[in-house]
Amino acid sequence: MKLSSTSTIGLPVNSDRETPTWGEKPRNIWVKYLQIFIVILIFFFLGRSFIKDISKAQPIEWTIDYRFLGLAILWLIIGLLAQAQVWKLNLKAIGVSKSFKDIFKLTYLANMGRYLPGKVWSVLGIVYLGKKIEVPQTSSLLCSIVSQVTCVLAGFLFSGVSLVGLSALSHKISLWWVGVPLIFSLIFLHPYVYNKILKLVAKLTKEKSVEAKFPLGGVIKSALLYFGVWFFHGLSFSFLALSLGDFSFRWFVYCLGIMPAAYLVGYLVLFSPGGWGIREGVMVILLKEFMPNYLAITVSLLSRLLFTVFEIVFFVIALKIKFSERKNPEIANLGL
Repeated sequence: MKLSSTSTIGLPVNSDRETPTWGEKPRNIWVKYLQIFIVILIFFFLGRSFIKDISKAQPIEWTIDYRFLGLAILWLIIGLLAQAQVWKLNLKAIGVSKSFKDIFKLTYLANMGRYLPGKVWSVLGIVYLGKKIEVPQTSSLLCSIVSQVTCVLAGFLFSGVSLVGLSALSHKISLWWVGVPLIFSLIFLHPYVYNKILKLVAKLTKEKSVEAKFPLGGVIKSALLYFGVWFFHGLSFSFLALSLGDFSFRWFVYCLGIMPAAYLVGYLVLFSPGGWGIREGVMVILLKEFMPNYLAITVSLLSRLLFTVFEIVFFVIALKIKFSERKNPEIANLGL
């Protein structure tokens, strides 16, 4: 979701330069190895902690309330569908009107790029696929910037309200949790800043630079809509936790903020594709406030499993869906 650069080996400009030998490996390969190692290390410590906790807590009766598990899955599906709807409305705010079917396909085909190293692939996917339904590159990029920033802002605000305000745990979490994302969001949502980003991308892609503006009302609406999306995902996570353990309404409200907090921390950590390991670690830390360690780890891993399964399901559905007929025959020839 953020633009990032990768190292490449280019052809030498003159014969005086040494060409790399076959035994050398590009620096970016070692960076990827380090990313994988860190993610594996996090899961190793989670697994070790789980086994250690289980051995101390014998015997354990594993029970699942399938009613709550069903509600968790239902709210997860609603949340994922709502994400595509917000994208549709954000495009409409800048004068680009497309069907939900087209936006669903665009969103969940590009979404899988999050699991590749670097945060740029989902954005590039949206720009590329947007051309297939005649969405200008500037509109795709502008919508990506606003959608991602308002999504992050709404997520931290929602988790702040849930974790700090409603659950009476203000002594545990600093107000900087909300303050820092708010400051950075206001910076990136300023037209001067995102137009500088658009000009840079246009220069890199050799496309024509166009001055763009996202209406203030559209920005506020986007943040409010994403607040609703995080509420759906929060409900899904709370019911998932409730399906494995019994706890009070106060902790149910507290759980609402865990999913957006963990998701966004994992998203903002650049070295972890898809937030693998980071998201689960944050969930465990927050869940340990009221449940045993082994159960917190189980909930976090099951949450990742459900989320990934339904992202794959939506990706497969998106592959099967055909884009609407395009007016421009040259664009229609691009396929999909």
